[in-house]
Amino acid sequence: GPGPISPIYWVNEVLAFARSIIPAGRIMQGVPLYGYDWVGRSGTDHVWDGIMDLASRHAAVINWDSRSASPWFEYVVKQTRHTVWFENGASSDAKLQATNIHNIGGVSFWRLGGEDPSTWPALRDRFGSGSSGSGVILDSTPPAVTITSPLDGATLARKQKIEVLASDNVAVERVEV
Repeated sequence: GPGPISPIYWVNEVLAFARSIIPAGRIMQGVPLYGYDWVGRSGTDHVWDGIMDLASRHAAVINWDSRSASPWFEYVVKQTRHTVWFENGASSDAKLQATNIHNIGGVSFWRLGGEDPSTWPALRDRFGSGSSGSGVILDSTPPAVTITSPLDGATLARKQKIEVLASDNVAVERVEV
């Protein structure tokens, strides 16, 4: 039924559990950028700009649930109550803070397009300027890898030593062949 998409208390529990069994640097938190318009136990998904349109058309008051760090509102159409829980820049920022608190590898966003524009300044505030307090470094340049041995076109022995040259503007952790 109606409720927050990914309440911050749950996010923290999941990240703490994940860290107990997975190296922190390998954990990526999925951050939702959508919401659901609930009628009873059935919800219809919407992106933030569609949700803002719903709230505006129905003169709904947007509330903030501090326990879950999530916005929500209700409206009525043809005597049917709708409850809308969704994500916005502030709820996304709470999840970005959790990424730093748990010192995990990073985040990915789900459902790009139509999201709250204030999500991006929150992302820059938490991870911008090259790195965050958690040591997470933004890397938008792909690494370069060149096979230096064997040479292109060489005949290979059964066992062959392969040498590569790898570079990146941030760091190279490993190269897998």
